[in-house]
Amino acid sequence: PICPNVFVGNSLIQDVFFSRRLENKLAMKEGPFDIVIGNPPYIGEKGNKALFDRMRETEFGKKYYEGKMDYFYFFIYRALEILKPQGILSYITTNYFVTADGAVKLRNYLKNNASFIEIINFNDYEVFKNAKGQHNLIFSLKKGHDPKQPIFVKHIRKEGSNKNDIESILLHSKKEGSGMSQYILSSQEQLYGFNNHILIQENDRYAPILEKISRNKDYVLGELCTVNQGIVSGADKVTKRMMETKMSSETIQREKIKENEGIFVLEKEEAEKLGFIGADYLKPMYKNSDIQRYRTRENPLKYILYIEDDTFSELNMLDQRAQNHLKRYREVLEKRRETLQGRRKWYALQWPRKQKIFEGSKIVVPHRARKNTFAFTAAPWYASADVYFICGRSTFVDLRFLLAQLNSKLMYFWLYNRGKRKGEVLELYASPLKELPILFSVNNLIWDEVVSLSEKMIAKGEISTLQKKIDSIFYRLYQLTEEEIRVIEKLYTENLLK
Repeated sequence: PICPNVFVGNSLIQDVFFSRRLENKLAMKEGPFDIVIGNPPYIGEKGNKALFDRMRETEFGKKYYEGKMDYFYFFIYRALEILKPQGILSYITTNYFVTADGAVKLRNYLKNNASFIEIINFNDYEVFKNAKGQHNLIFSLKKGHDPKQPIFVKHIRKEGSNKNDIESILLHSKKEGSGMSQYILSSQEQLYGFNNHILIQENDRYAPILEKISRNKDYVLGELCTVNQGIVSGADKVTKRMMETKMSSETIQREKIKENEGIFVLEKEEAEKLGFIGADYLKPMYKNSDIQRYRTRENPLKYILYIEDDTFSELNMLDQRAQNHLKRYREVLEKRRETLQGRRKWYALQWPRKQKIFEGSKIVVPHRARKNTFAFTAAPWYASADVYFICGRSTFVDLRFLLAQLNSKLMYFWLYNRGKRKGEVLELYASPLKELPILFSVNNLIWDEVVSLSEKMIAKGEISTLQKKIDSIFYRLYQLTEEEIRVIEKLYTENLLK
């Protein structure tokens, strides 16, 4: 505390917020507070489980914990607890919580118990030059729900912005600058979208276009298709850390284990040397970089031992080659979480997913990309968890038509503003993919034209003249005006052709 009713802190205030001794000390100060200002610590649960487990042992932690959350969410809750009604909270944090799956509880709480006043999205602009995990956000809100509270939204781009302009805009002495934009939302309701995502698009011209796209949709993607993550083996290959912490020196010496040799994921030469080529459990393994727009690479450099315990309920159901190979790594395989919990046999993949999603016709998409990058393949195509697989729920779903729509500029515009992002990079995870607006009610002539264009690019790769035709068709189908089309084209050009 620097004055009776203002609380200011940086990441060190975790001690003030959560230590019993310091909480008692804080309680002796005049309070609650009019203002809380801070820069709380950005710490994900992954890799910091012990910290979160300690928090969950407290009444405070039990009340506010949610899976896959960030530690700074606790600081938002605590600040609102110690503020007066109508008191002001202002933090600088990362901007991931506005759409994160692990922040649903937090967003619901904020919507019902607080009112945003100002949001400044720094996007890719590096506020802290030497820190990891950029994509910062400054937000100010007041305690208590006031539906008529307007919100000032400011967006700063890395490209074109400069320090002096940013400082002037932050101090409200300047409204616009190169690489920056701002607008006002007239009510709190306008700030929240699906799953209470906090909508911080770049300017107020986008919202009417996005609303029109939503109105004209026939389905969301999750109604037409399943969206599944790729395989998690739990032990792709031998790592240095694995040898240091999960294998005894006796095992390493006896089995002559070396760093980087494949366990479930094998280089082609390894698979040949072990005699696995032709085995029914050896499957072609691809990387997310093998996904291009419309088509995939089909010549695998790696393979995966697709061994699931539904098919191989006993180790002796595998041939001797596979048994001998996996037994070398049994010590580390038995230490995987799913095996320790009795959910998987030690010799099986940790999360194999359903095999049919890898074997049949499907659309594949990398989990992160600068551009909406969707590809079709009907070949056996296996990949790790950094790839998502889109499969039709029925024969009614023509993946070729869907593919063209997913690769359109209109869909990029939606994903950029209503999907999930880290800076300028799209995060193409299951939850935003399932909510994509899809238009399927078109006449047969248009349907056949789109499918024909899509098939040509599946065969040959993306052709710009054909893509332009696809974009034009979907602009027309969604009934966009010339001005709305110019807005979409401008965003696309600025983001992807610079």
